[in-house]
Amino acid sequence: MKTIQSKIEEILKENGFIMLNNNSTYPSICDYGGGWEEYVKLIEEKKGFSSILIDNKTTLLSPTLYYALKESRKGEELENNEERLMEFIESNQPVSMNVVKMCVFMDKIEIKKTVKSLQKKFMITVLREGMRLNKNWGTYLWGTSKKWEEIHENLYGEIEKKDYRKVIDKMLKGKVSERFLNSLYTRD
Repeated sequence: MKTIQSKIEEILKENGFIMLNNNSTYPSICDYGGGWEEYVKLIEEKKGFSSILIDNKTTLLSPTLYYALKESRKGEELENNEERLMEFIESNQPVSMNVVKMCVFMDKIEIKKTVKSLQKKFMITVLREGMRLNKNWGTYLWGTSKKWEEIHENLYGEIEKKDYRKVIDKMLKGKVSERFLNSLYTRD
């Protein structure tokens, strides 16, 4: 009999992504009886890459889809605040958002906006759980996607490079709108 964790891992691998919270359109960890615990485990084992890819919501990506999306977005420029925040996170990873807010001289709303922007560009991600607040929620420790990749490759070896368009189309076509799908190809 499969465990909740193994079901979620299977869906993530097959589907390319899974949402953290209930979602009427896309599969979520909650749909399979999971929650925060399973989400954190996938992140900490580097079997999933935390992003906000779909509907501006927490979306866990399979390593295959993550690498394809990252490849499709190569060459994106960082803005001033993004560069500042990126440098701080890179120098202090894994780092909590509380530390970021105390040390980076930027408005809290601007920090939140910049974090989302860096997540959308696949520049930063959650490396592991910070502090458990209750059984269903906790805080994150952030780091760069480069750090996530280093840890992932140390655990599982280098991922096979594939045509990123084919991977993205296979995993997302028919699940997201054509307009959204085309927006992912910023490199083309």
